[in-house]
This record gives sequence, C-alpha cells and structure tokens, in this order.
Amino acid sequence: MICEILKKVSFKEKRFFLRVDLNIPILNGQILQEFKLRAIIQTIDYILSSGGKIILATHIGRPKGLFDSKLSTEIILEWFKKNNYEIEFESDLEKAKEKSLENSQTILLLENLRFFPGESEETLSSETFNVRESDNESVKKDFAGKLFDLADIYINDAFGVSHRNDTSITILPKLFDKTNRTIGCLIEKEITNLNKIKKNPEKPFVVILGGNKISDKIPVLNELVSKPRNECPDSILIGGAIANAFLDESEIAQEILNKANKKNIIIFLPIDKIIIDDKYVDIGPKTIKEFSNQISEAKTIFMNGTMGIYHNKDSQTGTKEILEAIAKSKSYSVIGGGDAVAAAHMFNSLEDLVFKINFLSTGGGATLAFLSSKDPLKELPGLASCLE
Repeated sequence: MICEILKKVSFKEKRFFLRVDLNIPILNGQILQEFKLRAIIQTIDYILSSGGKIILATHIGRPKGLFDSKLSTEIILEWFKKNNYEIEFESDLEKAKEKSLENSQTILLLENLRFFPGESEETLSSETFNVRESDNESVKKDFAGKLFDLADIYINDAFGVSHRNDTSITILPKLFDKTNRTIGCLIEKEITNLNKIKKNPEKPFVVILGGNKISDKIPVLNELVSKPRNECPDSILIGGAIANAFLDESEIAQEILNKANKKNIIIFLPIDKIIIDDKYVDIGPKTIKEFSNQISEAKTIFMNGTMGIYHNKDSQTGTKEILEAIAKSKSYSVIGGGDAVAAAHMFNSLEDLVFKINFLSTGGGATLAFLSSKDPLKELPGLASCLE
C-alpha cells in the first residue's frame, strides 16, 4: 500500500513543510501539463484529511535568485482553486511564518524557492549575489533556518530533484528531528515502481534509451550492463542523438558494447534514420519495426528519452510508434524523463498511452540516478536526508 511511510507520522494540528517538484511547463501564464501537479495530490489529500496544515514549497525554472513573474509559483494558485483546494500565496517568509501558525486547513503556498539566494549553489555563485565561497554555507543555513521556522514536520515529495543538493532538499530536513522528517506518497510510489525494474525484473527485460546527451545516460548504461545476469536487461534499444556515439564507435560507447557482449546483452542501434537539413531527427521505419518487435516480446520495459524531435510533425513518428508499441505490449512498463513523459501525454489520445503504461516517473536525472546506483541513498541525497 502506498503512503505506508506517511502513516507513521503524527498529523493532528501539525504544520507540514511539503517540498514538491512543480517545475512544470508554463507558457504565457498557462500551465501546459498538469502531470506533476496531479502526482502530489495523494500526499496533499492525506495530510489535509489527517488534520495537518500544509506549507507548500517548490521551485520553477532556474531564476538564480532573481524575481521573474513568469516563474512565480503564484501561477499555480488557480489550478488548486479550480480543483477545490483552499490555498493562499505568500512571498515573504516572515509573513509566511505568522500565517503558518494559524490553525487552518488552507494550504500556504510559498514563492519560488529559487528566488531566494540561499536555495542553491547556482544562485550563490551567480553574478547577482557574488557570495564568497566561504560564506555559502552560512547563507544556506540561514535560509534553511527561516524555512524550518514555518513547520513542525518536513516531508519530501520532490522526487525529481532528490538527486540535487538544494537547501530545501538536503539541509532543511536535517534540522528536523528524525521522527519529524520523511517522504511523501509520491516518492514512496517512485521507489516501489522503480525497484520493480531495478531488482529482479521479469524477463525479457528491454531498456529503451533516447535523447540528446549521452553523458546523462552513461551511468545508467554502465550500471545496466554491469548488473548480475538476473537483473540486467536482455536488450537495449538506443535511438535519438545518443545513438550517434555508438554508430560513430566512440571510446565510451565501445566500452559499454564490450561489457554488454560479455553479458549477452544485445544493443540495438538505428538501421535507418530520418534526416532533415543534414540533421538526424528521428529513427526510420526499419528501426521502428525492429524496436517494436523487441518490445512485443518483453515482460519488463523501461524507457527514458525520445527517438527524435517528437514535438515536430516531421520527426515524431519514431517516438509515437515506440510508445504505441509499449502501450500494446503485455509488459510491466515504466517511463521516466521529462521528454518521454511529455511525449506520452502528447500522444495519449492515440492509444490511451498514459493509462496503458504502468508507471510514469516524475524524475529525469533522479530516475536515472536511482536506477544506476548500487545504493540510491548515496546518489539521491534528498532521500538520504529523510530516510537515513
């Protein structure tokens, strides 16, 4: 049962600092995708129904400590109100402290945490603040102290940034007693579902990787081909721009291929491509057929990244058809990463993709860090700070 961990917490008349990841796509003040908002509702409902008060905190984008109205969390107020939640916004932490002490079921939404210089190293090192490196820790601790004053209990439900060292993710929770810091329903759900493909996945196990940056995929590829035979994939399908590193026989790609060969893991690369203006933008029809055949035989599937530039009409076929193949398969399927999840929602009406895929992870880098680590608590400090 999900939310089992949260059941251990005392709720009555307690203030909960709920750190979430609502770094959602916004255009002209409009929310383009509600996926991450809906993902935290179970935790919010659980706290409210148990008598707790929520101080809701997130970041949006990378404002580096500067106010940017386009990235203000005030933008998401209307979504909560539309979904029948009582919520108010407060940008001033001193005023927020006063409001947090009020005995109310109204959610208190804080301003974008990255508007505050103490939230991240990126902010502190920016030209705007130019904080001396020796002062970084004191600035972060001061900021953490101000957030700590708002609540009695800390809950991390921001899986997507749990591999980061932001103040609200790692320093803040440790200010709370061990019995007053934990994870929310979303992170528990992430761990439960990702462990199904991390530990003894049902075979055949197929991994599909795409996207642009091979550097993001190297750790997970190395871990996958280094696992015991009962846990490693039977085949890895590689599309997107990262396939070029293998097709061009780069040194790092060759190392992975050699490790895979020793484990009898078959790595499938594109056998044809869609080229527009001398640029590789998608996998071709022969590759789609070959990849789809592998998917149809799988019992467990993990996908991260897309096969091409999925948001352009002329280069979306590969991603669309691979997602359709996953939806039609009888496998246990997990998709992680912003682009892959966004593509699943974009093409959802075609095959009810979102409902036929078993789990959509809210993490990108965090999902890869979890799957590529021997000990996730070491790779995801946001988890360690709550669970250790």
